[in-house]
Amino acid sequence: MKKSLTTIALSLALSTAYADWSGTASLGASFAGGNSEAESISGGLRLSSTVDKWQHTIFGDILKGDATLVIVNPDGSRTFETLPTSDRIALGYQPKYFWRDDTYLFGVLDWSQDKPADIDNRTTQVIGVGHRFWSDDTSRLTAELGFGSKQTAFVSDNDDLSEGILYAAANYSNRINEQTTLNADFRTDIGSDNTATDIGIGMAYKLSDRVALKFSYLIRNNSDIVGSLGEKTDSVAGFSLVSDI
Repeated sequence: MKKSLTTIALSLALSTAYADWSGTASLGASFAGGNSEAESISGGLRLSSTVDKWQHTIFGDILKGDATLVIVNPDGSRTFETLPTSDRIALGYQPKYFWRDDTYLFGVLDWSQDKPADIDNRTTQVIGVGHRFWSDDTSRLTAELGFGSKQTAFVSDNDDLSEGILYAAANYSNRINEQTTLNADFRTDIGSDNTATDIGIGMAYKLSDRVALKFSYLIRNNSDIVGSLGEKTDSVAGFSLVSDI
């Protein structure tokens, strides 16, 4: 058993070292003015590589935003207060080993921080099995099921949370025409104390061979974690430029 684990670890290290990476980078921003002012900036990076039966994916995203509000004091004077509306950073790595043409073993290691949602930091470790139900020139559907653990440190509480989780994820993409692609993602990790679920949908329109304009909408829910505004669910909608790298 020890020898087989060593062989797997060595294969993973070698396949990563000789990997030829490619992927996409995105950048988006929004601004609003009037009686209140708000601005946000978002960015993302996704790199993948395939070596023999191994596929590696590195991903990360950032979302920063704040709003400036006018506060009317009891004496009639006005003051301005700037509050963070979003402050999320996430990094992750997922290796896959295709032991059949459409079926693979996978792992997930990720870290995230979302202080407005009361999450100082969270780490997740998962292993499982995934399957490509179909994949052709225009569409693809994959699903994953696994188990693991996650650890969460809160901003407002000294009691950290550590628990086992059941993990499930799915991805669907469809190239509607030469310029337009639809993508939908689902991911959840179910624990006894907390269930975190992300549902996202996006549509990208190619502006050139390497650059696309993308609209995305993401819903993120934490079942038992309440953020600074008393909400368990965050939603983010926006436009961004996506470039192949």
